[in-house]
Amino acid sequence: MEALHRRKIVLFITICVISGLVNHVRGQDAGIPSKIEMTDACQYPVAVGIEKGYIPDENLWATSVTNQARGPKYARLRGWKGGGAWTAGTADSMQSLGIDLGYRQVISSVSTQGRRGSNEFVLEYYVWFSSDNQTWNVYTNEYGTPMIFFGNINDNSVVNVELYYPVIARYIKINPQRWNRFISLRVELYGCRFDAESASFDGSNRITYDLSGSMQFVQSRRDLLKLRFRTNAADGLMLFADGNQGDYFILELVRGRLHLNLDLGSTAELSGDTTMRAGSLLDDNQWHEVEITRDERRIVFNVDRMNITNVSSSDFLQLDLDRKIHLGGIDNFLQPGKRLVSRQNFSGCMENVWFNYMNIIKDARVEQPRFKIYGEMYFGACQAGSIVPLTFPTLDSFLTVSRPVGQQFQVSFDFRTYNRDGLLLLHNPTPAGRIIVKINADGYIEYSVDTGGGTTVRNILTNRDVMTDADYFTDGLWHSFKIEIVPGVTSGRVSVTVDGRPDVSNRQLDFKTSPTFLIGGGDTQSESGFQGCIRRLFVQGEPVYLNSDVINTGGVINGTCAVQDRCDPNPCEHGGICSQDYSAFYCDCGDSGYDGGVCHTSKYLVSCEEAKLLFPLLPEKSMMIDIDDSGPLYPFPVNCVFQGFQNSIMELSHDTTDEILVDGYPEAGSYMRPIVYDAMKEEIDTIISRAFRCEQYIKYTCFQSKLLTDAGSADPNIPSWGWWVGRERMVERYWGGSAPDSGKCACGLKSECRSGTAGVGLNPCNCDSSIPQENIFDDGYLTEKDRLPVMELHFGDTGNIGDEKWGKHLLGPLRCEGDFLFENIITFRKEDATINLPTYSGAVTGDIRFQMRTTALNGIVLQNTGTFDFIEVRLVFGNIIQFRFNVGNGIQTLEKMTAYPLNDDNWHTIHVERNRKQARLRVDLQSPVELDEPSDQEFRALSLTSPLVVGAAVDYSEGFVGCIRAMQVNGVLMDLRGMVERGEVTYGVSAGCHPKCESNPCYNNGICLEWYSRYTCDCAYTPFRGWDCGREMGVTMQPEYMIRYEFDPAFGDISTDEENILIGFSTQEKHGQLMFIRSDKNPPEYISIEVNNNGGIKVIIDVGWYRDEVNTDIPNVDLTNGQQHVVSVRRINSGRTMIVAVDDYPPAIKTWNLVSNSDTRLDNPRYIYFGRNETTRPGDGYRGCLFRAQWDNQFPISRVFQDPRGSNIYVEPAGKIREDMCGFEEYTHAPEPMEFRPTPSLQLNSTSNPLFGPGRAEGLSTGGGIAIGICVGFGGLLILGVVLLIFHYYYKQKREYKTYEAKDARYFDSPDYAIAANSSRQPEVQKKREFYM
Repeated sequence: MEALHRRKIVLFITICVISGLVNHVRGQDAGIPSKIEMTDACQYPVAVGIEKGYIPDENLWATSVTNQARGPKYARLRGWKGGGAWTAGTADSMQSLGIDLGYRQVISSVSTQGRRGSNEFVLEYYVWFSSDNQTWNVYTNEYGTPMIFFGNINDNSVVNVELYYPVIARYIKINPQRWNRFISLRVELYGCRFDAESASFDGSNRITYDLSGSMQFVQSRRDLLKLRFRTNAADGLMLFADGNQGDYFILELVRGRLHLNLDLGSTAELSGDTTMRAGSLLDDNQWHEVEITRDERRIVFNVDRMNITNVSSSDFLQLDLDRKIHLGGIDNFLQPGKRLVSRQNFSGCMENVWFNYMNIIKDARVEQPRFKIYGEMYFGACQAGSIVPLTFPTLDSFLTVSRPVGQQFQVSFDFRTYNRDGLLLLHNPTPAGRIIVKINADGYIEYSVDTGGGTTVRNILTNRDVMTDADYFTDGLWHSFKIEIVPGVTSGRVSVTVDGRPDVSNRQLDFKTSPTFLIGGGDTQSESGFQGCIRRLFVQGEPVYLNSDVINTGGVINGTCAVQDRCDPNPCEHGGICSQDYSAFYCDCGDSGYDGGVCHTSKYLVSCEEAKLLFPLLPEKSMMIDIDDSGPLYPFPVNCVFQGFQNSIMELSHDTTDEILVDGYPEAGSYMRPIVYDAMKEEIDTIISRAFRCEQYIKYTCFQSKLLTDAGSADPNIPSWGWWVGRERMVERYWGGSAPDSGKCACGLKSECRSGTAGVGLNPCNCDSSIPQENIFDDGYLTEKDRLPVMELHFGDTGNIGDEKWGKHLLGPLRCEGDFLFENIITFRKEDATINLPTYSGAVTGDIRFQMRTTALNGIVLQNTGTFDFIEVRLVFGNIIQFRFNVGNGIQTLEKMTAYPLNDDNWHTIHVERNRKQARLRVDLQSPVELDEPSDQEFRALSLTSPLVVGAAVDYSEGFVGCIRAMQVNGVLMDLRGMVERGEVTYGVSAGCHPKCESNPCYNNGICLEWYSRYTCDCAYTPFRGWDCGREMGVTMQPEYMIRYEFDPAFGDISTDEENILIGFSTQEKHGQLMFIRSDKNPPEYISIEVNNNGGIKVIIDVGWYRDEVNTDIPNVDLTNGQQHVVSVRRINSGRTMIVAVDDYPPAIKTWNLVSNSDTRLDNPRYIYFGRNETTRPGDGYRGCLFRAQWDNQFPISRVFQDPRGSNIYVEPAGKIREDMCGFEEYTHAPEPMEFRPTPSLQLNSTSNPLFGPGRAEGLSTGGGIAIGICVGFGGLLILGVVLLIFHYYYKQKREYKTYEAKDARYFDSPDYAIAANSSRQPEVQKKREFYM
């Protein structure tokens, strides 16, 4: 039984193994791993041993040292020996510290320190890595540019930096870029040993895996290919797999780029061939990582962490492979029906090649079944020879190579460049002459050979590569060049070979070479230097190495080709065309409608609402708009109709605006007219979603042709003779002016449609009456936003051509009113109020656009910060906008000063942008301010961590008060208003633009001055004062008091024949002069307002024609009752009518019938008196209170109490006149509710652990959580107890303390003398003692 049991177990295990192998080969969906990590073994990185000494001294080196005590062997983290750190002898950005790890490792983080106690440390650095210590790669970010790592901020703390992705290398270099005082560094690296399954390919060997046979085929909906490779060859087939049904999976290297060719199945109508390209300049002999994932039709192609995503062209979802998988090449490149560009196999190394479950190289090495190796295959360390390139980084970089004098001239090399007009080779033979090879201004090879004999051989060679459309050599690819010159009287020859294509000239030549050969520049005449890379450099048949025999001028770099393909991926947006040279790229935006360094910023406005602000006097304007600014939507033409203060209307036209005849379509809906608009559907969707309302005019004119009558079809898509199709492709059976889904026209809703007989019938439309008249039509506006615009028109029942049935349709433009973008407004009414948005996502390219309205002089509008980096937009001095940012190379500021104020309480547009080429600031339609990125530095991406804070700085300081609207970040609307309306933000903000002065808070015609966080009332042009101009300004007069107000003669003649005079009073005496206005002529002209003997008002006027008076007659009312009254005196009708009114009583009106030339003017009034004038006896003056005095736009009493009082004011007696409110109470507004910034609260209901974060909380058990809670609670109580003890001790010491002050000090001149006299009769206060039992 036991033996039987064992056999069953063995059988079960065998079945499981076989099943696993089948799944392994077939790649079942459930079995395909979602991710294969080559660095899985390094989940727990450890220090490589620099600090502990596991890395020996000889494995540490540096480009320079200050002295032996500061050598590289002392660059050990936390080390203290020697000088305490490595210190570079030269302080420039070319210095580096190198580490030989002994073998390849996966490095995941770096820790650095400075030199302790010296204030010397590295602020920023690059990381370089290599596998052979000859060719080097710089660590790049996700955008393909060298990544800056932030180092230390002092000389002793340890800063650890996690790499964005781990690197696999044996050699590491730390290259400081910024430092404090001197370059001093201590370092440690963290990682794990890297074990690879590698194979070397020479173009003739390959690995195959046989998929033919039962149960061996691949049928998968998901696939994963992952590998690393290294090569010097620009072309080569890397992987080829196909099936008998025509499916294939091909990965090949073409001109230094990887091509993925995939077909999941083709049909006669549709080819499934899909091609994707990724990477660039991959023939640099460096290791590159490739990962290709497929999930049904979705394909992600990743090369060196740069993702390209695509969708398969095939309609099929499954990859069927049942022939062979070839790695490294195939034996026959004739593969009909398959896209295969390469015509040679791969040369180089590949390692860790995973295809679904198969580790192909490992399985081939251990000779797994169905694997076969063709040719001699070397497994293990990469055997590809290292070709060391040279980089000429500047126009002044060149090499001077010395060789013995000879009879022949021979130089060969490979070169790679994007720069035109560069010198490659220069030699001056003897006895005379000049040999020059250069890349000319067109990118062609131009050579000239002059040996001094009067004969010059010159030619220009173009690129004749059949695989390129360009004929120049400045394409960034490697090109081979060889020149050989043989002297001879009859057999002289100049042979130039470029990319294997010879160019030979036979000439009579007689020369000898000189000892000096210049490579890459050095011409002292007119030729510009070469920028790019050179490798395989041979001079006179001998290889050139950078050693003592070669003079390196201008910093030629050995061991790396620093040429980058700056156009891959294309940094130019919106279809911009990218070109480049060694140090920069350039974008040709053409007619794309976009502008700026990377074609990111739109040239056009975002809507007609914005255009209305800029063109307020135009009734309409045709223009291009870009509705999402820098977003993905494209510009399109519209016609903007401006309606004054109302919302503007945007009209979007199409190709069917003219009336079109419909004839010869008898079947229902057989006429179909697609409507092509001037914008794509995505743009139309955005127009409609942002509009307040939309409409579209539609009209159908008919001659015996039905419209909406049921056509009798059983097909639900043919509901009537005619219909239209909306934006969502739904059939719409109703007409303009009618209700949706009603099946009627406008007349049908009112039962007013025409009938076939005279009168009105019940037809759904006029046209359904089939009346043989030409003036029958149905029209109206379609107004349902969700269904507009009309995308198709369908009609029928128009008979045959030539009969008496036809129709005509007319469709107007889509008209949309308003724009919700400009309704997305919020008001910041507190200087520390903020709204937090997601962190600004413009690390490489991005822009922010908004409109602001304010009266503030200064304020930060927005700010986003990181550890060191930040961006900020601020208003300065009311007419300056600053765009400030820091990416680690210092604060950069763009500033735009306008000739007009920006704090004028009007809307102004602010647009800021930063990209890989430049930073840009634009205000309204002013010319932009631009700041180019430094050409001598690599581009630095923004590293921001805080939220994008709108309204103030991140610490709530220097806030902005005012309104902000239409804020877009990278073309996406930030819903600030929605955040406020949903209650996400409440402190200091309001939805909409609500200035404080909007409610007119100033009483009595006071002028409200807007500050948004507050308001002030200017009461200067009112007879009131106070915060809200609600306080009466009056004066209590005694009979001997007098006030005289003198008009300023500097204002010229102020003669008038129409006046508006006000004076308020309260008195109990039936006499007295309230107000007296007179001129300064003799005899004087005047107007006097007095209290008469009846307790009424008397106005005396003497203006030249004669003297007269007007008295009020208010029955049974005595105005001298001690109450407040206001007298209004007005002259109208050119001085011929006077109206005297008191309060709301009926006025006294008097009109003088005068001839036309009568003098009714009060000539040049000079003084206004209150209480009495100089001719009034002191005891006869007015007794009572006067207030609210006004002469036209002058307010004399309010000027009396200005501080300081004007020189035109005279009061008598001096010092007696006091301001009085005359019995009124000041009226003000109720105070606004107090607002307090919310205190951040603990999220007690949060699902994540607030102590450990979501990542670490996942594995926390309930018991563990309780234990931690108990520990935290106990710790809190312990801390509270300690605080109480400290407080108790401190309080006791403050109440009772020891003193050694002399006790009899009062008997001496000072306490010091008392101490000297040793007088100490008073006892000292003893400290209390507490005993704890």
